[in-house]
Amino acid sequence: MKTKTLIAILLVIAIFIISSCSSNISGRVTEEKTKIGIIAPLTGDLANIGNSLKKGIEQAVKESNYKNIELIFEDNQGKNDQTINAVKKLLEIDKVDLIITQTNAATLSALPLIKEKGTLHFAITMDETIAKENKNSFVMFVSNYATAEGIHKYLQEKGITELNAIINDNSATKGIVNFLTEKGVKVNEQLVNKEIKDFKTELLKIKYKNGPILILVYSTQLSSFIKNYIELGFENKLIGDNIFSMLDKKDIPDNTAYITLSLYEEENVKIAEYKKVLGEFDLSQFSFGYDSINMYLKSLQLSKNNNQGIIPNLLSIKEYKGLSGELGINANRYLDYKLIAVEV
Repeated sequence: MKTKTLIAILLVIAIFIISSCSSNISGRVTEEKTKIGIIAPLTGDLANIGNSLKKGIEQAVKESNYKNIELIFEDNQGKNDQTINAVKKLLEIDKVDLIITQTNAATLSALPLIKEKGTLHFAITMDETIAKENKNSFVMFVSNYATAEGIHKYLQEKGITELNAIINDNSATKGIVNFLTEKGVKVNEQLVNKEIKDFKTELLKIKYKNGPILILVYSTQLSSFIKNYIELGFENKLIGDNIFSMLDKKDIPDNTAYITLSLYEEENVKIAEYKKVLGEFDLSQFSFGYDSINMYLKSLQLSKNNNQGIIPNLLSIKEYKGLSGELGINANRYLDYKLIAVEV
């Protein structure tokens, strides 16, 4: 009798162990994918920055321990109507866990739908108001405050106390000018809207004024500004932000200084190795994609693969060694990079 009882107990234990193992194996096999949707200009005039972001994101996922990540890229060709179609597809059909938008125009077009859905959102844009508009949005870009500090530091080093400024009429660029003004820099500013592509009128107003020109416009406008600047025979020093890093260096006028990421590409062996395999890319956009995904995956791990707990864990990242230097996410939900001035 005792023998039969012992055998029965052993059988129950064996069945329990087998059942537990089967359950674990089944859990791994049926684990749901984490879907990340990316809206970027992969063709058209801004294809370079779009594909640079794409390469950075893909490289980060490739290097990670996560094998269950699905990347869904949507090409908006830099057009707002394409952006709306793409965001609807990603949110309603693909049901992504994270959506990434690139450029300010695309982000502003997509934001109402993203906000309504409550999906976690990374915006690759300099407009910090995006994070203020939506509690689930993070601005994964060089912050205005860091840019303003970098410009001011450069002006101090060069003894520059007055600037002629041509800037976009938005809170981001106004914030930079206000910071400089508070630090004692005299800024003679001209505001332009985001649609303008001819800057001759604005440039002619400062044609005979001495001093550097501070230019803070969108990436879609910078090439047009430089073209007009050269056509009108300007030699004034240009000072700008990280947008200049999106241009080919041969297209940047001599006597230009711009504030950009602290680890410049010639000094980064890792980036050089990536370029051997992936071809050329824009350092900034590649880095934003690479670092953003790595911080997301780090937060996902801390949240034990539960997307609901990601935001607090993202906000806990204060010091992170990114591809382009030290950075962190501040309480306002945007990145803080350490920047330097690059002179051409």
